Amino acid sequence: SSLDSHQGLFFICNCDLTFIFIIIFKEKIMILQKLIISSLLAASIPFSCQARNLDKSEIFDRSHSLRRTQNYIQGDEELPHKGCKLLLDDKHEPQEKLVGKEYAEKHVSNSSTGYSPQNEKGATSARCIDNMAAGYPCKNVDLLSMFDLEELNKSLSKGKENMANDIWGWTDEASKREFAIIGLERGTAFVEITDPYEPAYLGALPTRRKEKSSGNDWRDVKTYKNYALVVSEIPNHGMQIFDLSELLDTKKPKTFAETYHFSGFGNAHNVFVNEDTGFAYSVGSDKCKGGLYFVDINNPKKPKYAGCYSQDGYTHGTR
Repeated sequence: SSLDSHQGLFFICNCDLTFIFIIIFKEKIMILQKLIISSLLAASIPFSCQARNLDKSEIFDRSHSLRRTQNYIQGDEELPHKGCKLLLDDKHEPQEKLVGKEYAEKHVSNSSTGYSPQNEKGATSARCIDNMAAGYPCKNVDLLSMFDLEELNKSLSKGKENMANDIWGWTDEASKREFAIIGLERGTAFVEITDPYEPAYLGALPTRRKEKSSGNDWRDVKTYKNYALVVSEIPNHGMQIFDLSELLDTKKPKTFAETYHFSGFGNAHNVFVNEDTGFAYSVGSDKCKGGLYFVDINNPKKPKYAGCYSQDGYTHGTR
């Protein structure tokens, strides 16, 4: 949380933390309240960021969305806190790729001190030199490689949105080959990163429902053995189960099909897997009042409902 010198200004910072603190001060009292977070990055929880008084009930109004907050701060008299401005910009359209041959031809001079893909280890790698890795600011961190969102969505049908939300990983125990699993708005992409300087895009698994339209920002992926478990906040999506061993024999990008599907719940915000016990726990779903929904995945081919914990209501995440 952050506090500004202007009276009446409060700043709610929701960054997937365990607690969130709201401080309101104007003439009478200071209110400090501890909350359990109900969503990520203020996209769907109450969020206010403006120099004006709000009634307490308005703060907790879930309809007080990010969009409304953006509208509020357009006026000259309601200037947002510096931290709030950054938070309001947590989503943006896919940006120009600032590394690689095409970028270098357009933006980098022929100076011997400039970025040159020919001098790097990979087609989209860039050493951090003078606090810049190609077109990206850096400090003591080199860019090993990059795929932009357009490239990650190539194996999906063309749609309105190409946003990404989450990333996970899987290592094949036998070969030790490594893979990145990226949650997209309209599906799930797979990239082999065994050679981090020359990663290979293998394709994508289309989402359940709405694959040809905008999908939904929220998609989460976890793994159990050689299976990926995919949930989304798209209604009636359920949990997709994909056999990751298919990636081992994939030679060129393709559109994959889910291996199995679990329909015990519809939408879910997140999923956690206990690899020791073989149980998955979805949270923020349309079941169990949004609490923990247990799934026995010891046999991933036949996942089974295993219980529910709804006492705490909506749960954003679990470990």
